[in-house]
Amino acid sequence: MYKSTEKGTRKVMSAIGYGLFRYGTLTACRDRVGEILSAVPWLDGRSRADILNEAMAVARAGLLLRRKAEIPSFCSRYLDGVMKAWNRAYRRLWVRTRDVGLKSAMKLQRGREDPVVFYLVSSHQDPQPAHAPLQGKVLVDYYWRSTLEGDIRLGSVAKYVRNRKIRTVQWATGAPHYLCSRPNCRHYLIPLKTNDVLSFSVREIREKYQPKRTGVHRPLTDAQRAAAYAKLKRDVYSDVQKKTGL
Repeated sequence: MYKSTEKGTRKVMSAIGYGLFRYGTLTACRDRVGEILSAVPWLDGRSRADILNEAMAVARAGLLLRRKAEIPSFCSRYLDGVMKAWNRAYRRLWVRTRDVGLKSAMKLQRGREDPVVFYLVSSHQDPQPAHAPLQGKVLVDYYWRSTLEGDIRLGSVAKYVRNRKIRTVQWATGAPHYLCSRPNCRHYLIPLKTNDVLSFSVREIREKYQPKRTGVHRPLTDAQRAAAYAKLKRDVYSDVQKKTGL
C-alpha cells in the first residue's frame, strides 16, 4: 500500500467520522474533507474531486446510522472507496512525474555533441507481463530525423530503422504499454551511441550496455497486502474513536 494512500485514507475517514459525530450533516463532512485535500499539494483537481466524491458517498451512508457509537466501526468498514481513490491519485502523479522526466531527459540527449536517438530498454528478472516483450529491445526517438538533420549518418539510421522495423520510444511509453510511466514499472531507457547501434548486433549491444538483468523489488505479496489492509482498518477505527471520544 502506498504511504500516501494509508495517510490520506486515515485523515479523510477521520474527518468523515468527526463530521458525522459532531454535526451530522453532509456539508460538515464535505468541508472537513475539503480542508484536508486542499492541504495536499501534489493532488490535481481531478484527484481531489475523485476522493471527495468517494468520501461523500461514505458520509451519505453514515447519516443512516442509528447510533453515534457505531461511527468508528462504520468508518473502518467502509473505507474501500476512499482508499482506491487515493491509489488512483498516486498513480496519476506517478505517470505525470515519469512522463515529464523522460521527455526532459530525451531532450537533453538530442542536444548532445553526439546526439542520442537510440535507446535500449532495460531488463530485469520479474517484468510486468505487458512489458516483458519490450525488454532488451532497441527503440528510436520519434524525432530522430530532425535530431540528425545534416548528420552524415542520417541515411544509415533511416535504413536501420526501416529494415529492422524499429519502434519508437514514444510508442513504447504511450498507450497501451506505458513503459516506464506505468505505476510500479522499474524499467528505464539506456542511451546508446548511434555508431554502436549501426555497427553491432542487438545481442552485442545488450552485452555492452546491460550485461546482466537487474534484480527488482516487486510489489507486496497477497498476504502482505491483506495485512496492510487489516492494519489500515484498525488504524481508522482508532483514529475516529480518538477524534470523537467514542
